[in-house]
Order: sequence, then structure tokens, then C-alpha cells
Amino acid sequence: ISIIPTISTFPYHEDFNTSNGGWFAEGINVSIQYNEPGSIWNKSGGDLAWYSQSNSKNMEGGYNPQELSYLNGPCFDLSGMYKPMVEFDAGVVTKSKLDGLTLQYSTDDGNIWRPLGNIGSGINWFNALNIVSDPGEQLRFLDSISLYTPTRRPQPQIGWTGSPGGGNVQNIRQILDEVKSTNKVRVRFAFASTEDSLYKGKGIMIDNFKINERTKMVLLENFVNTQDTASSTASITIDNVINKFKEDLAGIQYHTSFPDSDPFNTENPADPSSRVLFYGVENVPRAVLDGGIRPGRPDLSIKDIDIYREALKTPEFYIDINASTVSSTLNFDVTFSATKERDDNSSLVAYIAVVERDVQGVTGANGKSNFESVLRRMYPSAAGEIMNGRWQVGEQKKLSGNWTFTSSKVNDQTKLGLVAFIQDRISKQVLQSAYFGYKQGLFTSINDQSDNKFSHTLTIYPNPAENVINVASDIPLSTNLNWELTDQLGKVLGIGKFLVGMTEGKIDVSNICAGIYHLNFVSPSGFKYYKKISIIK
Repeated sequence: ISIIPTISTFPYHEDFNTSNGGWFAEGINVSIQYNEPGSIWNKSGGDLAWYSQSNSKNMEGGYNPQELSYLNGPCFDLSGMYKPMVEFDAGVVTKSKLDGLTLQYSTDDGNIWRPLGNIGSGINWFNALNIVSDPGEQLRFLDSISLYTPTRRPQPQIGWTGSPGGGNVQNIRQILDEVKSTNKVRVRFAFASTEDSLYKGKGIMIDNFKINERTKMVLLENFVNTQDTASSTASITIDNVINKFKEDLAGIQYHTSFPDSDPFNTENPADPSSRVLFYGVENVPRAVLDGGIRPGRPDLSIKDIDIYREALKTPEFYIDINASTVSSTLNFDVTFSATKERDDNSSLVAYIAVVERDVQGVTGANGKSNFESVLRRMYPSAAGEIMNGRWQVGEQKKLSGNWTFTSSKVNDQTKLGLVAFIQDRISKQVLQSAYFGYKQGLFTSINDQSDNKFSHTLTIYPNPAENVINVASDIPLSTNLNWELTDQLGKVLGIGKFLVGMTEGKIDVSNICAGIYHLNFVSPSGFKYYKKISIIK
């Protein structure tokens, strides 16, 4: 009997170097074992993993005939996760289309197992259908009605087979949104082979299994014109995409001067024209996803899997936006924090775009009368701000500015938002983006502030933090002080209390994923204090 541990603290990372992490192998003619794979998978001594080893003593690696084996992982409570993803390293070298590996999950204690994702989704995800050996006995579960509801119908006998990635170890990633609200998710790798003799190839290897939050925000730029009929159809699709993927995507829609005049372009022709020249856009509609121009019409070329594939990447920067409006002036501070060391020789450029989320009351010649994420202004200009020099991990650079607008330039200031992004001007790759103010407008923004009802001075350090946040008061607390850590959409990730008389307390954030958060304090007397916190890993 194997005890399956339950994991509810994230990020979860099991590198298997100190123990098997509660994972275990079982099945028929099992070749999967926990040990040092060694040179066959280019592993150094002491680097442990799960890999296949045939019963033949004269063979390194390989696997057994008529094998049906499972590598069982823990049970995960994902109910508290926001944008969960799974990531691991794996190598597969098998008989193509005959033998293969798959990843399955169960939400009912292992009664029904579903393959996670579909072919072509994720990063380096499944590469084949109809694998003859049927890893995980997928056909046995295929006719279960509960398998298809409330989520998608799975593709049959799906997994990895042959030599994906040229037979080398690949980093593999997939979203977990279909089970993110579930408090009991079991996972397992399933491997199966046919009746032939012992296989003399590498077999399979699995290492560095992780579950964490996605932190990459995808940028979708769309070029349209109110005189163009195709733009109207494409814009409806893009509008829906921006709203559907608001947790993973920031959107900007540039209104061009061609094929004919456009009222939004007339108000601000310079900024859209600069982006047209930057990308070499010759006709509309045209979409650009994270700096890569999509072929053909956006309503036909933008797919969900494309957005998720970008969102699964590890960002090289975090972006924190603070903004507020005073009368008709928008004030903002945008901080760019590096997550890796790099020297770019002035190839990186930061951009800040003011957009209006939902513009109504304007009808284009193409019949469209509501417009999503319309560009109103770019700061400091459409040329952006060069972020030159060497970046160290955790190093920050800030852009601050303001924009005074009139009613002729903005229809509804409560629907203003900011999109910030950092881009390599040579490759055009967008390394990270962020949005602020899309949900209720900038008037509801939470900035670092105090309501001046508290006689203490609070010092919060370090910021950025990695594992622990220290909170210090200049004098002993005269009252209890409750704290709450939330993400940028208000989801509570941690709560606690500093007691009367304390001068310093600690908040453990070692299990919080990298990103930007709000640390909120409230005392019984009504004192409120908010602080933006950056967490790095």
C-alpha cells in the first residue's frame, strides 16, 4: 500500500535529488525506476530522476516488452491557485507510434484518468495520437460519460512517442486551468510498450516536476481601421480574446490612417503610425502576438493555444504599474524588475500605452459602434524609452510620467487603463507586459498610501523580497495590526496579525510565486495602509 501525499503549498518543485518526493512506480513489467540515469541522459553523478531501465543486464536504458507502467505523483489541492501550470523535464526515445508516454490526471481518487491537454497545446506537449500501446489505458476510459463533462472530450491514445526533441531532454509545460478550482487532483505518468522484444534505445526519463503560477503576461497588438469591413469582423474577435484572456493578456488596438480616415487615428496619428512602421504593417486588419506578426486575418489566425503557449514562458522581467487620476491628469509610475542577468547593449525598449477600455458612441463606416482597448497615447512617445546597460537579477528601473487629457481625447476617463511592455527592438520579441485599470478604471487603483490615522511609521523590507518580508514599527504597536497579502486582482493569498507591543514581525512568502502583490494593513481603530510588494524567485 502506497501513501499518496497531498500538496497544498505552492510553488511545488520536486527535483528528486534528496528523495523520491512520495512518487512511486507500479504496473506490469515495470521498467521505470528511481536512480541516477547517468550518461544515457547526460546526467551528472548525484542527479537523480525517474527513468526506464530494461530487465536486460547488458543494456543501459531501454524498457520491457508488454509494459504498462505508471509513475504516480502526489495529490494536489489547486483550489487556491490563480493561473496554475505544470512544468517538468522529460526525455522520450521509443518505437515511433507503437510505444509511448502520457500524463494523466484524476479528480475522483483514480477512478477515471484523463490525459492533460491536447496535441499541439502547451510547450513541447504531446506529439502523437493513436499510439498503439495505449499508454494509461485511455481507451478504457473513453466511453465514460463523466469523462466529457464539464470539460473537453479527450483525443484518443495521445502522448509522446518516437524521439520528440530529437531524443534530447525537453522542458515541457502545460496549463492547468481545467482543474484550477479542484482541491483533489492526482497526477501520473503512464508508459506502455507493445509485444516486441526488449527495446535498446534510451526509453524515457522524467525529472524536475513543478506546479506553479504563470507570471508571463502576453501582449496582443491589433491594427484596425473604422472604414474597413474586415477590421470590423476581426475586431469583434480580438475584443472577445482580450476579455476572455484578461488574466494572461494585455491588449492594444491601433487605429491606422489606411485604407481611409479613422476618427481615432485623426485624434492621435503619430503613435499608431510609429507602430505600423516598426512592424512593417501594410494592410489591416493585422495582429501581432508578443512581437510576432500573425499571418492573415486576426480573427482567423489567433488561437487559444497560441496565447497559452506564450503565457507559459518564463518572463525575463516583472512590471509593476502604479497609477491614479487627479481631475483630468493621469499620473503613473512603472517599475521594470529583471528576473535574469542580461546585457542588452541598448536593444531593450520600454513602452507605456494609455488605452480606453470600452469606447462607445462612435460609429465607423464599417458599422462597428463599440471599440475595445483603443490606444489614446504612448509615453514618452511611440519610440519608447531605451533601457540600456547591464541588468542584474532583481535590478529595477522606473519610468514616471503624466498625461493631461480632454473630453475630446477620452470618452470616459473611468475606463482608462495602462499597458506597459518591454521589447527587444531588434528581434521584436516582447519579453513581458502588464496592464492596470482594466476592471474598474484607474480611480479604484491601490497605490502605496496611508490614511494618516496611525501614529506609527511602518518600514517594509526587503522589496523585492524572496522568502521573508520584514515589517518594522518605529515604536511598539499600540494596537493589534491585521495584515493581508493579495494579488493584483484582490485574491487573498495570506493573512495574519501583529500583536500589540511588537516592533517587528515577519511574513513568510517562500511559497508565494514570483510577481507583484499588495500588502494591506488594517487596525481595529480603522487605520489602513497599502504597500506594493515585488516577490522574486
